[in-house]
Amino acid sequence: MSEDVKKVEVVIPESWDDITVERYCEIEKFKLQNKELIELVSSDDYNSTSNLLKLYSGIFSVTTGITEEDIADYDYEDFMKYAEEILKVIASPIIAKDREYIELEGEKYYPRKDFNKRNIYEVELLSELYELDNSLLTVMDQMLTVMLLKKKDDGTLEKFLPSMINRKDIFKNAIITEVNELFVFFSDGGQVSPKDFRNSLNKEKTKK
Repeated sequence: MSEDVKKVEVVIPESWDDITVERYCEIEKFKLQNKELIELVSSDDYNSTSNLLKLYSGIFSVTTGITEEDIADYDYEDFMKYAEEILKVIASPIIAKDREYIELEGEKYYPRKDFNKRNIYEVELLSELYELDNSLLTVMDQMLTVMLLKKKDDGTLEKFLPSMINRKDIFKNAIITEVNELFVFFSDGGQVSPKDFRNSLNKEKTKK
């Protein structure tokens, strides 16, 4: 391993508690972009080492943030050990944490529980996000800007405004287990899937 590569700290996540929203979004993007490769490598009769290493290096890179160029200099045995540890985490379920709020950069953000009531800015943003990508999970940092809000002095939640999209740079540093539960939407006290929510958005667009 070169001197430059030795300076790259390898932090292998032990669980989802060690993975941020930013890294989670990158993992989901990688899975979408490499769906066919993942299915191919997962087949019982698959035996191509080159494609397996391509898959492993990609997952390793998006999970740790280390470039594939730097990964190429790792010892093969060390790399395989790290990659398999990462895959174990990714294959495990995300155990969400029930929190009243999450605190980031000294500010408290509270989950909203009236997601069936949306203002025009929220509908506009969410519609744009759906048009940009096939999965909510790849734009989770932006979705969180309408899901997590501050409280006003009177104890009620603030209203979403377009400028709040800039908070995505704050939310990308949240730990995935702290916010994953928010991706089951609330409606009249019941749970609504992202697919149902998308249909709801389409109905609102039709009304315009």
